[in-house]
Amino acid sequence: MLRILLPLAILAGPALADTPSWFRTPSDNIHCLVDSATEGVVVACEIRERASSEPLLPKPADCDLDWGSRFAVGPSGGGYMGCHGDTVQNPSALVLPYGQTAVFGPIACSSSEQGLECRNGEGHGFFLSRATQRIF
Repeated sequence: MLRILLPLAILAGPALADTPSWFRTPSDNIHCLVDSATEGVVVACEIRERASSEPLLPKPADCDLDWGSRFAVGPSGGGYMGCHGDTVQNPSALVLPYGQTAVFGPIACSSSEQGLECRNGEGHGFFLSRATQRIF
C-alpha cells in the first residue's frame, strides 16, 4: 500500500501489485517510480539537475545508455545507481511535500528542503539533492 504520512492523516493508495506509483519532490527536480518487482518493492528515482556534471560513480563499461541520474533501492541490500534508456519522470506524479514521508512496504522516502532520502528496513538506500548524491 502507498501511504503518505501527513500531519493529521494517512492516505492509502492502490496496492503496489496493481499499478506502479509515481511521486516527485516540490522542486520538481527529483521524480520517482515505485514498483513491485519479482524481488519485492523497488523505488527508483531520477534527479534532473545536479550541481556536478560528473556522476557519483564511473559509468560501467557495459552501460550503453544513460548513467548518473537514476538511483534505486529494493527491500534489502544497498542503494545503487542504474543504467537506463527510459525515464521515471511523470509530470502528473503526486508531490511529496517537504517534511513528509511516504512508505512503500519496507521502503520509506522522506522529502525535505535538503533533498530526498529513500531507505529500506536494513537502513540502506540513497540521498539525492542538486548538490549531493549518496548511496548507502
